[in-house]
Parts: sequence; C-alpha cells; structure tokens
Amino acid sequence: MAWRRSGEAAAAAGIGADDQRRLAEAIFAYIDQLAGESVAGYAGAQARVAGEAERRRRRLIAALVEGQPPAVAETAADEAGWPLPRTLAVVVSDAAERVAARLGPGAIAADDTLVVADPQAPGSRLRTVLEGIAAGVGPAVDPAQAPLSHRLATGARRLADGGPVVADERLADLLVSADEQLAEHLAGRVLAPLDDDRSGRLTETLRAWLDAHGHHPTVAAALHIHPQTVRYRLARLRERLGDALDDPDERLALQLALRARACFRVGGAWNSRPPTST
Repeated sequence: MAWRRSGEAAAAAGIGADDQRRLAEAIFAYIDQLAGESVAGYAGAQARVAGEAERRRRRLIAALVEGQPPAVAETAADEAGWPLPRTLAVVVSDAAERVAARLGPGAIAADDTLVVADPQAPGSRLRTVLEGIAAGVGPAVDPAQAPLSHRLATGARRLADGGPVVADERLADLLVSADEQLAEHLAGRVLAPLDDDRSGRLTETLRAWLDAHGHHPTVAAALHIHPQTVRYRLARLRERLGDALDDPDERLALQLALRARACFRVGGAWNSRPPTST
C-alpha cells in the first residue's frame, strides 16, 4: 500500500518508471542492510550474554572443585544464578556439557566437569542420563567437600569405558589404581611366580580361592570345574607361592595385586572390567 502510493506520487511529480525502479531497488537494499545489521547485532548481544553466563558457570565450578572459601563459592553461585544445593556430586566425562543439557537447571558443566545438585533426591535422572556414557561419578557430598567428589570422579573416569563408574561402588579399585606405578610394582613383585601361567588358569584359581576363603567346593562351583581339579591347581600354586597362601598379610597383597592387574591392562591402559570382589 505504501509503495503504491509512493509510485502514484512519483508519477504525479513527473518521475519516470526507470527512475522509480532504481529508487525502489535502493530502498529495498537499504532495508535489507538494516535487517542484516539488526540480526547481527542481536546475535552478538546473545553471544555476549551466553559468553558471560558460561564464564560465571566456570567460575562457580572452579570455586567448588578447587575448594575455594565458602564465601567465594557462594558469591560465584549467586552470579551464576545457581543456588548452592544441600548436596552435590561431581561427574567427570567428555560428554559433561551434553549431559548437563539433558539434566536441566539442576546441573552445570564446563569442559569435562559436571556438577549435579542433590543427585540422590527422589526423581533424580542422573543414572538414566549417563547410561552408555563413559563417566566417573563422585559421591554426593556437602558443597564444601566438592574437591573430594571431583577427585573420586576423576579416578572413576579412568576406570570407565562405555558406561558410568560410580566411585562409591568401586572404592577398592580406586585405592589400588590411584598410583599406577605403585600398583604395577606390587603386582609385578607379588604375582611374579605366576608369570609363566600362559593359560591364566592358575591365576583365576588363585582369585577364586581368595574370594572363597579357601573353601574348595565354592571354588569348584565358581570355576565350573571338579573339586579334584581345584586341589591339583592349588598344589601347583603352593609350589610357586610357597607359604604366601597361609600368611594373612601375603594373602592381602595377593588380593591387591590381582585387583591392580584387573584395573590395568598391559602397557598402562585402563581396564573397565570390574574385578571379582574379594
């Protein structure tokens, strides 16, 4: 309507059709330019807002996992618009930000670190959302203990492969895998007499025997072999290990060494397979 009236006014003023067309093209080009600048300006403003929000989340997460003074964490929480919960858990995963987006406002993330509010509250979807995602899940703690949750989550992440590992469910493994060099040295020293066990049968029998506290029928049932076979293998173990099977301290060392070998693959790569409980 406005353009039609402008055309009528131009014609009445004696402006030719070619001049009107050039004028229209100039006006529309100017409108397009204004629209483009408006969109770019809006996008820039949104990006600045998003960038500031991300910086605030990062400051809050750093304040928590680094154990900064409570006042610092509280200020960072206020600035991030994320009230400190009664309890929280730290999760370490390459998919932390994607998981946070699925969990909603009760979670914040930066890089590989995710902080989840009240993870044990009824209706928490943390385990469901983490299904199939390699992640280490730290224990639910008071915000002041967030560094502990982060440390355990980091250790659990090293054990994870294709799914989440909950630190509280693998504390013994975290203990023996906390120092890789020490764990490998222990395993190398204690299990050296079994280095020639190519089939692995003596090693699996030792693990089952320790789990069963020396009860042969239980070992036989666990390995699906005859009790006589258990006795034969145990005799071979005694030939290699000597009195270690009868010494409580040595048995503990054997258990720890077997756990270390279950947590580590050859060459130091991590093994997510949970070792048999001892």
